[in-house]
Amino acid sequence: MKGAELGYDHAERTTEWMTVEWSEEQAVICRMKVDQYTVSEIEEAAEAGKPIPEEYQSANIWYVCFGREDSPWGYVFAMNERHCALEEAVIFAETIQFRESAWQ
Repeated sequence: MKGAELGYDHAERTTEWMTVEWSEEQAVICRMKVDQYTVSEIEEAAEAGKPIPEEYQSANIWYVCFGREDSPWGYVFAMNERHCALEEAVIFAETIQFRESAWQ
């Protein structure tokens, strides 16, 4: 996963990529602040009398990414920080096991 960088649309990376040391596969984690609604959806909800509270308009998401250099595949798991702390995302990355067929 050398040199990989995502293009962001309606999201902002808020941490550096962190390598998971004890994962069976190559794994990295970062946190991103992600828009949950478009501007027009927020405006439409407000006009309908059902405004979306500001704290729910975006979310901090842990992205846990797995890959192998010799595989055409990679896997990304997204975990909402409201429900999952960084430590829990790391434990997930350290304990997940992929079948060999996942990389073919």
